[in-house]
Amino acid sequence: PSTRARSTSTKSTGGLLRLSKRRQQRPSSDSYVDAQGRLLFPAGTRKNPLEVVSLSKRLLFFDARDGRQVARARELIARYDGKVKPILTGGSYLDLMKAWRVSVYYDQQGTLTRRFGIRQVPAMVSQEGMRLRVDEVLVQ
Repeated sequence: PSTRARSTSTKSTGGLLRLSKRRQQRPSSDSYVDAQGRLLFPAGTRKNPLEVVSLSKRLLFFDARDGRQVARARELIARYDGKVKPILTGGSYLDLMKAWRVSVYYDQQGTLTRRFGIRQVPAMVSQEGMRLRVDEVLVQ
């Protein structure tokens, strides 16, 4: 593929299945810094990030190489009135950005899917109180 094709497509995060299930997760971290890199909490402090900032949009992980997942993602974005951040695990973000006229993100090297424990896509991450809810959505 051309350099442009490589730069606009994500590598598959691999090993993601297409099933439906739900679970909750309590995020935590040892160090907190703001966007400018200033320390918010000293090392060793255990704090749930959701106590500091809330998740403003649902995160929708899907593989754009699968037309059924793209169609399902479009349905979910409409259902939640656009309060969804589309994040690709494979496929071309540029093609979707042009077609949908919204920002489309990608999960570089599967970092986010691993952090959220996502094993199948599409998957929706949302906030419920001080926990994150992960819904792995069935696509038919």
